Amino acid sequence: HHRHITATACDGRRLHKIMSIKSTKIKKKPRKFAIKRSNDEWAAYLKPEQYDVLRKGSLAKPWRGEYLNFFPFDGVFACRGCGAILYASDRKFDDASGYCAFDQCFQGRLYCSRTDVSTGVKVWIANCSGCGSNIARVTRGEQRTNTNERHVVSSHSIKYLPGNQLVGTIF
Repeated sequence: HHRHITATACDGRRLHKIMSIKSTKIKKKPRKFAIKRSNDEWAAYLKPEQYDVLRKGSLAKPWRGEYLNFFPFDGVFACRGCGAILYASDRKFDDASGYCAFDQCFQGRLYCSRTDVSTGVKVWIANCSGCGSNIARVTRGEQRTNTNERHVVSSHSIKYLPGNQLVGTIF
């Protein structure tokens, strides 16, 4: 099925987008990112803990994120680095991991930078297609969601955009 997202552009015209909510297709790394910054520019733009998670791929401490217990009715979650819309708010759920969890992202919004099998479970490290920032650890086949996917995401990686404030975002 499809989700309709409507936003008002800065010039006041209405933008209508249909975004597929099909199972995540983790794609190859884009040749170019829409947002390019040097490491110094990223460090100046982000808070230190955001920089560590988004740009260095560090794991944030669990049970501390601003969105951990936040389950909005509408809106989206976007990449904190570039504003690219990644997740619909109604795809967020509590998986008791200490991080935000989603059962799928908007198709084509993430790419796999590498896989990790150190815990015995194959985990895809997913990055934002808009800027290359580290966003999620994705597992498949756990039978914990209807989509059979689980995206574990730090609050440092995302920002919430209410449905009525989708202005100037990258679709």
